[in-house]
Amino acid sequence: FLCKMPGGRADLRIGASASVSELQSEISSVIREFDS
Repeated sequence: FLCKMPGGRADLRIGASASVSELQSEISSVIREFDS
């Protein structure tokens, strides 16, 4: 999908930050499962 978006590197950064936030939410949910 990056090829369709204008800006190239800026969009890559946005995608990376989105992936990071998704990873953080997954990690936090996993930690909650371990805690419970």
